[in-house]
Amino acid sequence: MVASGSFTAGSDLVFGGMDIRINGTPNAGDNFDVQTNATTSMFSTIQGLITALQTAPTATTNAQILQQVENVIANIGGAQTSALTAQAALGSSLSEIQSVQTQVTNLSSTAQAELANVQSANLPEVMANYSESVTALQAAQLAFAKVQGLSLFNYIHS
Repeated sequence: MVASGSFTAGSDLVFGGMDIRINGTPNAGDNFDVQTNATTSMFSTIQGLITALQTAPTATTNAQILQQVENVIANIGGAQTSALTAQAALGSSLSEIQSVQTQVTNLSSTAQAELANVQSANLPEVMANYSESVTALQAAQLAFAKVQGLSLFNYIHS
């Protein structure tokens, strides 16, 4: 029990960060259970509906039967929301897995193509091309150094 005291119909009960309003006049022995994040199995929910519908309606049980049916409807709504949330989470995870699989496939194909290029390379030809490139680089460096040393004064002086 959170608190005790007098009850006034239509006034708010505030406790634990919740604000609950109950209308009407309670009968002796009436109680209210407030739970957060409570879960109920679908089998228990359906059994509650069966029990409510099997109860003989009388002037005193009509409100109880109606409340039990409303509880069943709320529980079914909660179960549907939970199922949709789980389905959305699974769909998101599946999409991420498929994206990663696509990336792995693309990387694998690229790696296989590069490996095939390396394995099929003609080493003497590669060495000749490398040697030719080094010679061309050295010639370009030498030409640049000579051009850099030129100036108009050096040209006129000679």
